[in-house]
Amino acid sequence: MKARFWKYFLTVFALILLNQLPKVLADAVAQDNAVLYGRIEQVGDNNNYKLPVQSLENAKLDKLSAQAMVDKLKANNLSGTLVDTYSPDMLGTWGGSISFDTVFVSDAFPDLTQTVMPEPVSTGCKGNINFHFAQNENLVELDPALAKIMVAYKDLKGVVKLTQPVIDKLGKLIIVCKMENEKIASNNYGNIGPKVIEYEITKDNENNTFLPTTLDLGTFKDQKSKDADLNKISSQVVVNYIRKLNENIYEQDIVSKINKEKTKLAELIQLGAGKLSGYLEIVVRFTLAQDKHSIKYNIIRAFYDESGNLIGRMTYSGTVVLNNIVDTTIYKMSIQYIKN
Repeated sequence: MKARFWKYFLTVFALILLNQLPKVLADAVAQDNAVLYGRIEQVGDNNNYKLPVQSLENAKLDKLSAQAMVDKLKANNLSGTLVDTYSPDMLGTWGGSISFDTVFVSDAFPDLTQTVMPEPVSTGCKGNINFHFAQNENLVELDPALAKIMVAYKDLKGVVKLTQPVIDKLGKLIIVCKMENEKIASNNYGNIGPKVIEYEITKDNENNTFLPTTLDLGTFKDQKSKDADLNKISSQVVVNYIRKLNENIYEQDIVSKINKEKTKLAELIQLGAGKLSGYLEIVVRFTLAQDKHSIKYNIIRAFYDESGNLIGRMTYSGTVVLNNIVDTTIYKMSIQYIKN
């Protein structure tokens, strides 16, 4: 004990003699207060950011081409290093809350129906999300993640356009939400809600009725779906990589080519965008707590046109807890008309 004390004392004394103690302390403070600069900051803080589209078009899903794509996407001053795996401490299912925090739309795109970006819902809406990290041989990988967010009826433009004339004429209707039968990887961990939920929409409650919607926050494979404006959406993943910013902070960046096309129903009610294409980038940052029992996360969904110009972005955040599985049931909506 005494030997350890004298070693510490002599080290500090030597630093004082050499006038190095202030520098050592300053370096330690700077390291503790180091500001991380990852993809979240690169995309989230730059309203004029442009995606390197030519590189995207040339990218393939093999690791060598993906690495070349990553080199184009990342700046030299980004924190951390590229890795193939998350921390083993993140294995398991983490569930908790999600909040829709902010939205930005570029002035260059006044009509979002003519872009691949959906009309944003009101900020502040909340919901549930589960993240599942699985062992794949010697790697820890994130399964595709889905969130269930309760969105105001008035924000679902496609639903409103379909139903508003009925409400105006009949006074009310019922929106039936039935549990989706299709099994999606992450939903298997949170498919715990009721099989059927009915919501009565009237002129009096249409502004404060909230409906369950599914938000895809990281699909790692090609897929087809529909958006709230009844457009058919197909996406093709062009790059997917993980960056370790420090010991407990990771980012995953997924860029997909998006094609959007009106459905026959959208054409019938004059809603939708025709045929459009562009890009969607999803960045998820995970900050693992020191006790290894909770994770804070931040998400950016950024939309770009075919030339890589930023259309707009949406940000989300929340906290998830290990083994706290929450309801992220996927529902499919149908409408029942009621005559007075």
